[in-house]
Amino acid sequence: MTDIRLLWGRTLEIRKAIAGLSIASVIDIAAISSISVLYEQISKAQGKDLMAFALIVVILVCLRTVAVFSLRRYSFGELMAKKSRDEYELVKAFIQRRSRTLPEKENNLIAHFKESIINSTQLATVNFDLPMASLIGELLFAVGGVLVLVYNVGIALMLAMTPIALILLLIMKAVANRLRSQGVDVMLITENRLVRIDNIAEASLELCVASGGKVAADYFDAPNHQLNSLVNRQLSLSNSVQLVVESASFVIILLCLILISLKATALTMGGAAASLAVLARMVPTITRSTSSVTQLHYGIPAVIKLHITKHDLDATHAG
Repeated sequence: MTDIRLLWGRTLEIRKAIAGLSIASVIDIAAISSISVLYEQISKAQGKDLMAFALIVVILVCLRTVAVFSLRRYSFGELMAKKSRDEYELVKAFIQRRSRTLPEKENNLIAHFKESIINSTQLATVNFDLPMASLIGELLFAVGGVLVLVYNVGIALMLAMTPIALILLLIMKAVANRLRSQGVDVMLITENRLVRIDNIAEASLELCVASGGKVAADYFDAPNHQLNSLVNRQLSLSNSVQLVVESASFVIILLCLILISLKATALTMGGAAASLAVLARMVPTITRSTSSVTQLHYGIPAVIKLHITKHDLDATHAG
């Protein structure tokens, strides 16, 4: 329960970034809906009217592109600003409170601080803040996109997609649990790796004279090899999920096209165009949403680690 409150609090701290990406998704849906109406007019227009409607479509596409780009850039800027604030507060607290730390606890505190400032803040931003903001924005588009498809194609689409969605959820759940476990391991190995780097830097000359550097290199290689192997497994696992989602997306597109073909006589050109436009945008939406979910579980340990480090510094100050 504490973890849920902590993650919810972190999510509220990036609400401006979430708002930016969510508004971008709303603009996407509005643009698709508006353009589909114009497609309907284009199918009936001739001469100058045809050119006028085509020009409006081009203008709408350009405005949508600029608006979405600007909102996404704003959101990414907010996320980086949050990362900078976290790092600033960590450094400030560490400098102010280190003098109050007992000598026997100092090395442990320094190791936690260095791992947090070098690794955890980066992982928390890239693997929690960004995926969370993206996921909410993409889900908002997905809801609007599904409503457009259901309106044009019918409820049969939802029934056909249900088994595929359930299979994907089960796969994502299993992968997410594994990634969260790997995220914890990354924190521990990275901390050990940084400690060994410090030790090598302090004693590098003596080690070099004594063994030509082999002892130091072997000492560093153990956690470094563990970390790289773990990252390799994480990347492989994430990419396997992405491949499964892409395959499922092709099946979903096939089902939609079949249903559109069956309703060809009932669908207007605008409805068919809107459905195809939503389908074209839904494939990356599904892929990005799945990727965000897997990344979130990989980033949760980093968020928790940052909280623990901050708490340790506060406890040191209180002592």
